[in-house]
Amino acid sequence: MTLASAGTCSVKADQAGNTTFSAATQVSKDIAVSAAIVVTPSTTIATLSETGVAATGFGNMDAAVISEPTLTSNKVLQLVKPINGETWAGATINTCGAGKIGTVPSLPLSSTNKTMTLRVYSGVANVPVRLKLEDASDPTKSVETEATVTAADTWETLTFNFANQATGTAALNTAYTFNKASVFPNFGSTVTAPRTFYVDDLKFIGSSSVALTCPDAPVAGAPSAAAPTPTEPAGNVISIYSDAYSGKLGLDTNPNWGQTTVTTSTTVAGDNVQKYVNFNYQGIDFSNNTVNVTTYTSLHIDLWSANATSVEVFIVGSAGEVAVPVTLTASTWKSIDIPLSSYSTDKTAIKQIKLVSAPFGGTTVYMDNLYFKK
Repeated sequence: MTLASAGTCSVKADQAGNTTFSAATQVSKDIAVSAAIVVTPSTTIATLSETGVAATGFGNMDAAVISEPTLTSNKVLQLVKPINGETWAGATINTCGAGKIGTVPSLPLSSTNKTMTLRVYSGVANVPVRLKLEDASDPTKSVETEATVTAADTWETLTFNFANQATGTAALNTAYTFNKASVFPNFGSTVTAPRTFYVDDLKFIGSSSVALTCPDAPVAGAPSAAAPTPTEPAGNVISIYSDAYSGKLGLDTNPNWGQTTVTTSTTVAGDNVQKYVNFNYQGIDFSNNTVNVTTYTSLHIDLWSANATSVEVFIVGSAGEVAVPVTLTASTWKSIDIPLSSYSTDKTAIKQIKLVSAPFGGTTVYMDNLYFKK
């Protein structure tokens, strides 16, 4: 049974008689039903009380995260528009911090979820507040809308519907990335005396599961994406180094061979890789657990560098070492299968792999997915 509205529901019950029991007299019970409370899901993007949240003013707006004057346990964003403040003075809210893409997590605006709310405290009523979202990497992709403070000296929750774009601004395009948020109190006007506003609790309306993480910004000279994920069946692989397969037992990724290379284990987009800095040459040793690759066809390796032009890849066995050069494309993962026929050495007991950089020294190279395959 579905109740369409508030009111009274009458429930009647009785029991027909049978050979064991006499018929029961019908009884009735009235039940008062109140209107259902529909809770719209939302995600809090910033309460301003989180560690590391900041704001950057522009147009001479003074912006700072402070303790709320009447509730010092709560943090709010204080915005002071001075006499020389521009008509477009405002502040960008930053919850992501340094080294991240965007100032807020990516906001999934859609045809059904296109509103945000922000609590605002103003000393005067009837003041327009503009909220602008944009792509932090492309300021030409943005959307702006406004709401009005209707009461003075009290907290008011303003709703911003981005389907109703501000006059003279671009219409909402839900295909854009929106990961930067800026607020403009008293938009469109100057003031004759400094005017102070407080804002708090920026929320995305329509979803309670907006991811609150911000992606890492690309680092100069470092890959931003992981190497291609291997697809070879594990049964056809002898893995030396790769997250995709069980690793080689007894592996030494940094034997002391007198190299200048500084080797560290790091991650790229969540994938473990080897990073070689000041790279001249580097060894990978598994001599306590050699491998017989006579039935295998190739050696796979992924390499990335912004300044190395090539890397020589050696396999080392009981009969010496042989190299095959791999030419690199700057700042791009080079994923290559080197035919084992290119190596003339004995392949019954491979014990080491050596990598040599060109230029020899001073380069930085990332290495991943090193394995023999059939």
